[in-house]
Amino acid sequence: MHNATEAAIVEDSQENIDSITTEKVESSTTTEQIESITTTKFENITTQTTQTSTTTARSTLCVDQDFECCPDGKTYAKGSDFEGCNTTVARVPSTGKASSHTFAGVCELEKDAGSCSKYVNMWAYDRQQGKCVRFWYGNCEGNGNRFETEQQCQETCISPKGIEVCLLSKVTGPCHANANRYYYDREKGECQQFHYGGCNGNANNYETMEKCQSSCVKETVGKNSTEVQIIDRL
Repeated sequence: MHNATEAAIVEDSQENIDSITTEKVESSTTTEQIESITTTKFENITTQTTQTSTTTARSTLCVDQDFECCPDGKTYAKGSDFEGCNTTVARVPSTGKASSHTFAGVCELEKDAGSCSKYVNMWAYDRQQGKCVRFWYGNCEGNGNRFETEQQCQETCISPKGIEVCLLSKVTGPCHANANRYYYDREKGECQQFHYGGCNGNANNYETMEKCQSSCVKETVGKNSTEVQIIDRL
């Protein structure tokens, strides 16, 4: 009887040991799985962040180049006909009609390469830089801020003829002179003061309020109201 009791105790103890060992193994496996998943997610996030940072850096560097980057997004182009780019990239005639708009509103649009990849070199107005810049256009879609020549871009967005100069938006330019100037605000229908950086910008930029008003507005003072309208100088 004594031996049977001891055998039962030993058997119970062995079962407890086996149970504890199994739990430890399962716990260890679960911990390893969690660590593996966490590591994988961290690596994915790190990779995505690195890729995003690299793309942003490339985009910024491309904007600073005279001909921006080649269609691969990383090689600096050395000319408007893909000089310096991979020789497998062929220049094709433009089928995307350049902007024929004369309304200054197109100058406020961001340059848009479109969704195609038959790249041609075009010009667009960059409001932040206050000047016309080259960019690669994919030859489909895009928007009206797209010109075949720098002159076309400048005549539309920097120094248009006639009344359209008064429709241009205020542009402070990239410099920091902080000079007092005046521009015509087409929404308010009046000349407003602004701080001009001293370089680039556009022709809607006058040294005095009087020059702005004489170029863009005239006042017709009535008995009970003042009518402000754009002078038609076309």
